[in-house]
Amino acid sequence: MVVWSHKLRGFRPDSARDSSVWSNDLGKMVVEVSHLDMKIEVASTQTPFQRIHIYDTIDAKKRDIWSYHKSLSDDGSYESLNKELYKPDRIVFLEGVLQSTRLGNEAYHEALVQPAMFAHVHPKRVGIIGGG
Repeated sequence: MVVWSHKLRGFRPDSARDSSVWSNDLGKMVVEVSHLDMKIEVASTQTPFQRIHIYDTIDAKKRDIWSYHKSLSDDGSYESLNKELYKPDRIVFLEGVLQSTRLGNEAYHEALVQPAMFAHVHPKRVGIIGGG
């Protein structure tokens, strides 16, 4: 445990820290955070170009896991009738750097979509490819 905490919490030379995805946003926002009620790795893969990590998290400071579990039931409760409000935050990291979250990125995504929507006479769908 001591070796793990030293490696992940910054007790490394700068050269090793820069090459590790754990020293970026991924380490700071998911791995090292102790107030998350839920932390599930949805996917982790290495492509020929980059390392991708996807996590579902529930931050105990903003939500609670009890409400999430209640939303999964079909008992007629407020939580079960409004499942979308209790979904975990899905966080996507490329090379350990935050790219997108389910909660709170509306303004960022709107800024990518609106120019394409206004450029077309009758827009129906927009695909953003290479927007980062």
